[in-house]
Amino acid sequence: MTTGQKAGIATAIAAVALVGAYYGLCTSLRFTKGDMINVLRETEMSVREACAKNPDSVLPMFEKMRGEKVWRVRFREDWDNMSNKLPAVSRELRVSSKHLSGMVEDAFILFAGNGFPDAASQARIRKLLAFAEELKPTLDAPSARTLQERMLDAHFVVNDFDGAVAILEKGLPGHSGNWCKAAIAKIRAHQAEEKKDDAEALKQFIAFGEAMAAEPDTGIPEFDPTSGVAYCRAWVLAKNARRCSEYAKRLGKADEAAAFLAKAKELYAQALQKTTEEKDGKSLVVLKKEIAEAGL
Repeated sequence: MTTGQKAGIATAIAAVALVGAYYGLCTSLRFTKGDMINVLRETEMSVREACAKNPDSVLPMFEKMRGEKVWRVRFREDWDNMSNKLPAVSRELRVSSKHLSGMVEDAFILFAGNGFPDAASQARIRKLLAFAEELKPTLDAPSARTLQERMLDAHFVVNDFDGAVAILEKGLPGHSGNWCKAAIAKIRAHQAEEKKDDAEALKQFIAFGEAMAAEPDTGIPEFDPTSGVAYCRAWVLAKNARRCSEYAKRLGKADEAAAFLAKAKELYAQALQKTTEEKDGKSLVVLKKEIAEAGL
């Protein structure tokens, strides 16, 4: 056997050894779909447990997950239809942004509790809001929309009304411009009421009513889970017109107050007809009582 033949055989053996080592490495690094499912289950359980037992550890857990990656091995014919049989190795997020977003949403709910979190929980929610804002650009459109809606709720829970308005001013996917305008006006009206600014409160309640009236009526009532009452749109607008009448009266605007009250009476009649047609006994009792209290 010549020196050249020996060198060729040695090279072939080395090549085989390298390929074997490569496949062995790939096998040891391989992170399968089953592994991913197990990781997600374990992670979700850990987050829920941390929320209950060690809530201050939750945000650091999320921050770690956001940057933690693993080796993923896929065979090329499955990955990009290439004929090359050698597997392709890549680095991918251990927990996808979408799944991380879902866990962040759960944390918002758990920290909020019954809607009146203590000071420590409010502080955690504020920090979580900052994290969620950074996470949002990495999400697909449906996940980003769901997270943003949860963030809007969280702003209300911690009384960060300016933060809620900032979200609404940019527009909320899935909601019309008029819906966002109405929500902003309602928030601003609430802030004005807290400051005892009757003129600003009236201005914002008028804006709320105009935006609501411009929104097509879907026929779906606003359901209050705490009372079990379903408010049709006419009822919502009637309550708002009655409120506008009260503020106009306080400000010495008798003619405006009378006009708003007449509008409220008209809308209450529509609401009464709608609620009667729906055969919603509980809501009907509340509505009739409200009309009687208004003297209409």
